[in-house]
Amino acid sequence: TAFDIAREVQVIIDANDKLFISVGSPGFVSFEGQEDQLPGMKLPLKEWIHTHPFGSAYFSETDLRTIGMWERYLEKATVLGDKEEMTIFFRVGPDGEHFQEYSQFNWIDDGSEEE
Repeated sequence: TAFDIAREVQVIIDANDKLFISVGSPGFVSFEGQEDQLPGMKLPLKEWIHTHPFGSAYFSETDLRTIGMWERYLEKATVLGDKEEMTIFFRVGPDGEHFQEYSQFNWIDDGSEEE
């Protein structure tokens, strides 16, 4: 199953708010072998979200290559790691220049446990 071991998961939210989800290995995720769910995906993509189940929320070299291929069709990209979230927002300035804004969140354990 998807939850028998820690695996990378990705979710794409398309222009119509439709979700496209795939589950990969502990270190990599793609839609290979799951292409049947991709027809109907509408550009531009609102967000690409994926997990790093064994570590920090950062954009790996593989992630950055993926972003480089999709950036013109992507509003934002988010990676989730160990109590962390990092997001890149892709923006266009008033003169048509393209730039990126980054945000990062860290969840702090306050010692209390949820039931």
